[in-house]
Amino acid sequence: MVRIGKGNITLGTGLAARVLAVLALLLVAWTGMARATSVSADSIAARLKMQQYYFPQEKIHVTTDKARYMSGDTVWLRAFVVNAATGEPVRESKYVYVELRNPFDSIARRVKIIERKGVYSGYIPLDRKLPEGHYTLVAYTMFMESLGQDFFFKKGIEVASIFSLRYRIDTRLAWKDGDGSPQLDVDIACSDRNTGAQVAIENMSYTLDDQKVHTRIVGGSAVHFALKGERDTQSRHMLVWCDDYGKYVDIPRPESEYMVYFMPEGGYLVPGVKCNVAVKALGSNGLGRRLEGTVKDRAGATVAHFATGHAGMAVFALTPERGQVYTATCTTPDGEAKTVTLPVPRPGAAVLHVTRSGDATVVVQPVGDVPAGATVVVQQRGALVKAGSGRLSLPLDSIEAGVVQCLLLDSRMRKLSERLFFAPGRATRRVDVNCDKPAYGRREKVDVIVDLHHYDVAAGDYAVSVTDNAYVPVDSATSIATQLLLQSELRGHIEDPGYYFRQPGREAELDALMLTQGWTRYDVPRALRGALAEPEAPLEKGYVATGRVVSEFRKKPMSGVTVQVIAPKVNYASSFTTDANGEFALSGMDFPDSVKLVMQVEDKGKRKYANVSLVQSTPAATASLPAAASLPAHVAKADEAYRDMESKRITALGGMTSILLQEVVVTANKPQVPEDIFETWSQKTIDYEEIERKGISSLEDVLRHLPGIIVKNGQAYLMRGGLQAVGFFIDGTYFETMKAMFDENPDPVYTVEQQAQYHTMTQGMSMTIEEYTKMSAENENVIKEIEDRYPLSTIKMVYYIPPGMATVFGRRGTAGGIVMIKTKDGTEKMKGVQDDLGLHMFIAQGYQRPAEFYSPAYSPAQAANGEGVDLRETLYWAPCLTTDRAGHSSFSFYTSDNSATAYTLTIEGITQDGELINKRITIDKR
Repeated sequence: MVRIGKGNITLGTGLAARVLAVLALLLVAWTGMARATSVSADSIAARLKMQQYYFPQEKIHVTTDKARYMSGDTVWLRAFVVNAATGEPVRESKYVYVELRNPFDSIARRVKIIERKGVYSGYIPLDRKLPEGHYTLVAYTMFMESLGQDFFFKKGIEVASIFSLRYRIDTRLAWKDGDGSPQLDVDIACSDRNTGAQVAIENMSYTLDDQKVHTRIVGGSAVHFALKGERDTQSRHMLVWCDDYGKYVDIPRPESEYMVYFMPEGGYLVPGVKCNVAVKALGSNGLGRRLEGTVKDRAGATVAHFATGHAGMAVFALTPERGQVYTATCTTPDGEAKTVTLPVPRPGAAVLHVTRSGDATVVVQPVGDVPAGATVVVQQRGALVKAGSGRLSLPLDSIEAGVVQCLLLDSRMRKLSERLFFAPGRATRRVDVNCDKPAYGRREKVDVIVDLHHYDVAAGDYAVSVTDNAYVPVDSATSIATQLLLQSELRGHIEDPGYYFRQPGREAELDALMLTQGWTRYDVPRALRGALAEPEAPLEKGYVATGRVVSEFRKKPMSGVTVQVIAPKVNYASSFTTDANGEFALSGMDFPDSVKLVMQVEDKGKRKYANVSLVQSTPAATASLPAAASLPAHVAKADEAYRDMESKRITALGGMTSILLQEVVVTANKPQVPEDIFETWSQKTIDYEEIERKGISSLEDVLRHLPGIIVKNGQAYLMRGGLQAVGFFIDGTYFETMKAMFDENPDPVYTVEQQAQYHTMTQGMSMTIEEYTKMSAENENVIKEIEDRYPLSTIKMVYYIPPGMATVFGRRGTAGGIVMIKTKDGTEKMKGVQDDLGLHMFIAQGYQRPAEFYSPAYSPAQAANGEGVDLRETLYWAPCLTTDRAGHSSFSFYTSDNSATAYTLTIEGITQDGELINKRITIDKR
């Protein structure tokens, strides 16, 4: 059974068998629940089964053809969606959303990928003028929004500007003490990459995270300025433009800004019990810091030492005493010292300790003041591993690879302690990949055979990419194994998860990570008490949008009217009837990107003039990864050798002649001809052409494209420094809701070009108290009311003025800044309401059209003649290659003209029963 929104949704095949299994355990579950002091393992297992049945979950991993791109390139990708409990591929969600987000947390590009024969594959074209920097690739389904963005797939990728092959933007940022407060000195220069000659800077402006624009008239070859004050010095990024060459600059933080956290195993320090304590040191950029520390008691006696390693983590042992206070003195390699107080020992606490007994067994031991009737529950991905009343011994060969949660619960199933550990299992089985030769020459065919005969179920499919190591660094931070077995099980970002699997002997460091984490996909204690979680977001089975029809002037819902909907491009036509609230549901069709929907309202066969709004499923806002965490240092560095190779490749393609420099601008966005003086203060402008080009379908979606802006409960907020409400101006007039207009003492309406005046839109209108009350409730959603009055099709542009510049609007200049909306005046290409026919036009968000990666196939003559130049970075990309039942598959590709290099062949996939396919080999190229 599938109930969209909330209810029972089964992911994967075998629905009947799963339902019967759940029903068979149901009686056991509720019988066990009745016993307050004793719960059997069978009843625990049954309750966990019920939780999975009521709220199945998805995980997602995205394989890309490479880790680094040049602007103007294309990101080729394949998304793997699996059942979070079993790892088996699922296709219940019809769409996967993939976003490319820049360091300012704005969406650079979003695509909607439709499932085709169980495969989600697509691509993201990168604009030729896309600024250089660290971007975050985000992927999710609408159904995954039930858990929130912490469980979305996120992967850092680096984009280099094609213009960096000709020019170089040099920045120097240094902190110093400026009159007792931190000051950041900034030096910016632009030079010719080939000659080294500096290029004169004429006009310069820069924008920081407070979104205030600063302007400079330079006229020289370098720019110098200083950031002072608490607001300016808290900025994280700056975007530098040199004509068409844009580059994000990460602003470093002072070395003294770091935090140290101490997390006792199981949650508490237990007096008289030897306890492991995890240390987590984080810099202000969200990345781990290396430091050393000494722990002392109240008398000053040293009781422990530690030194953080990977990701700023360490573990030390301590036997705390009752009533004692422990402090740690921490020192960074630069000599920055900080003293931190450890958690106070807690008498009466009961916690879980986990230890390894050799390589074959894990022991879970409750320690401290364990209450009568307490239960130890060990579960993995929502399924019971083992339960008991005391010490549990767990053979590792009986546990699948992945994160395991251990819980100590009291007799009422309330959590006393939690501890995670990672079971090594068999993360992936052996994958045999063989090439027909040990090395290859120029434009030579490579035949590859892939064999999965070591798998129990060898049938499956995988994505494969082959890249040139001279151009593309190997991304060892993210793989299908690290994502589905580790990152996707934990909330938040794990710094370089591939580190724990790149070489053996890092089990202790992985366990240190487990000491700092909790497992939150399900609230297991609540589920065991019978409070089962249900999904909040819908399982998206097709295109769905909600429309609303209100009267033209009084904005009252129009019930029982007919809405005719036509999509000429896809030969779609249908009609829908509004309900008592004037709403209708538009569904029953699928279409590619940017399809125009034409709507007309009729009542008893007669055309009616009304206001029609359309709200489509809008993917949730998310946040980018820390810039320095996007890729490990050995991958993220855009070195000179890489640019030399790219320059050679682009020159061979005839592209270098178009890389020219005109002027230098340092700002958050490249300035264009402003619509008015106020647009010159804006941080981001989105016009009607961009709205149509990107397939944006609602004002809410427009607002999500503004940097730093989130939408919550029908209102827009600036999310920096807490949630600050954003104000709206429409064509220079402050926007008020209908409720404010009808207040007994209405506020004056402030306009941009004149002084305050009282609104006159309500003259000649009257309504009862009941109508007013109903209207007040309906208009609590300010964004929805704006869309009711000003459909997206009538909007010319939207731009955002940050708080620093919004003070010109007086008290209407809110703490969150101002969103200025300008409507069309007839000079633009009108895509909105056609008044003479009562037509309404909308841009509907559709799925991405398929495209095929081009890989040349050379004939012997072409290989011998060598016409043209072949310096491909990605030699081969296939999003889905299928094995037969025996696990056999093969493919072939041709080498390029680049010599004395090597290729990296990467395979990632999943078998039909959920086992991971993961293999990487090197191919020699003479």
